[in-house]
Amino acid sequence: MAKKAISKTPPRQLKHCQLLAKAAEDKSIEMRALAVKGYPGVELSPKILPGLISVGYWNSPRDQNWGMTWHQHDGFELEFVESGQLDLGIGSEVFEQVRANHVAITRPWQRHRYGNPYIRSSRLHWLIIDLGVSLPNQQLKWPSWVVLSQDDQKEFADLIRLTESSTLPVGAPVRKTVLRIAQLLRNVNQESFYSSLTMAINEYLLALLKAMRKSELHLNASLGASFRAVDLFLQSLRNSSDALKAPWTVRQMARECGVSQTLFTNYCRQIVNKSPADYLKSVRVERACVLLQENPELSVSDVAEQCGFATPAYFTTVFRQEKNITPREYRLAQREDK
Repeated sequence: MAKKAISKTPPRQLKHCQLLAKAAEDKSIEMRALAVKGYPGVELSPKILPGLISVGYWNSPRDQNWGMTWHQHDGFELEFVESGQLDLGIGSEVFEQVRANHVAITRPWQRHRYGNPYIRSSRLHWLIIDLGVSLPNQQLKWPSWVVLSQDDQKEFADLIRLTESSTLPVGAPVRKTVLRIAQLLRNVNQESFYSSLTMAINEYLLALLKAMRKSELHLNASLGASFRAVDLFLQSLRNSSDALKAPWTVRQMARECGVSQTLFTNYCRQIVNKSPADYLKSVRVERACVLLQENPELSVSDVAEQCGFATPAYFTTVFRQEKNITPREYRLAQREDK
């Protein structure tokens, strides 16, 4: 399988992470977290617990005047609401309330945000683990420190890949393990901290697996199908500037989705009625239009680079083909219309 080109190293300094870090710095919330570089909290070396992106909690004693931006993580995110409630949006502007003693699950291919528009008073605990996938048809790769049996790992993987449920009611066993992790995070320098944290996270995963079994979640194989993987990948090109500016070829896009070039091309035509190359060009031009209009400080060359065009000349050629106007003429026309 191809190396993930959408997101990887080093972890992205996402805007929502900056908002959370600032709120903690301003003491409008209490936050304790351990995370790899780019995420808020005490810095965690990726060599200590490979695949662990972030683990932490916040306590917001009052409603905040900020909310998280739409984002995607490099891993699977488990969010346990200890008290209060949060507004969770996944994939669109439709929100649902995550109440106390519920776990919200978001996957690497799901855009999501908390706050509608602001964060409510709440105590929230999170765990983000990179399981080596960016699309639902790929096989999860569990870190070596996760000691669930192979059968339990497979069942857990199926339950989070092949269901659409975003929130799950849980009981005392999950709550107990989550609070144990929070207690450990209050003193990351204590003796045998990482051994204790590893054990606590494994206990949390096992307790959550048992809770999912009790909820009798129904698996839907189509959610892990290759067609859906291609659809989600095409969406990511629209939603992620990092993905858009990667030097994609049709072969690389197909490998990213785990399918052949022929199948990828066929699926692409079914979904967007364009060839992969034409779709990529059109999405890049639409992104360029936004940058040309909203970022006057960027030169045409800068816009070309940020949108994944190899050269400014090629950018101008493609832009003219799509819009019947050059990038400079487009920018000038937008200014005159204001």
